[in-house]
This record gives sequence, structure tokens and C-alpha cells, in this order.
Amino acid sequence: MTPPDKKDLSEAFEMIDMITAPKSKKIKPIAVKTEILETMDKYIAPFRDGKNMEKGLSIIRGLREELSNMHAPDFSRYNLEITEAIEAK
Repeated sequence: MTPPDKKDLSEAFEMIDMITAPKSKKIKPIAVKTEILETMDKYIAPFRDGKNMEKGLSIIRGLREELSNMHAPDFSRYNLEITEAIEAK
């Protein structure tokens, strides 16, 4: 088994710190993930056109800015919010 790359580990720890840090504006990771999935279904579906793809991309870019507001306060072993945050990122 190959040991993990130090850069990858550093990025993972930074993401966990970001997700668990106290914030004034708290967005649940599942809300971000749900918005991504709904946007993909609506605008980037198999039957799509350039106009809808641009709209979907705009929404996704806006969500990217919201990632810093994701918050999962409990860092227990089975915390699904942490999993959702990692998947949303």
C-alpha cells in the first residue's frame, strides 16, 4: 500500500478544519449537495442546450462560494454531515 501524499493529507485536514470551524452563517452540507444535484438534473441533464448549461454553471459557481459557509459541528465517527460536506466539495 502506498502512503498518502503529504499535500493530499494537508488539503484533507484543511477541508475538515474549514467544515468544523465555528461560523456566523452556517449552511448544512446536505443543502449544498442537494442544490448541486438538483442543478445538474435540471440544467446539465442528458438533453441540454448551451443556454441551460450556462445557467447551471452559473449556479454551481455561486455554490462554490458558499462552500466556505458549510458547517458540520459534530466530528463524530458516523457524522453524515462530514461525508456530505466532503462530497459537496
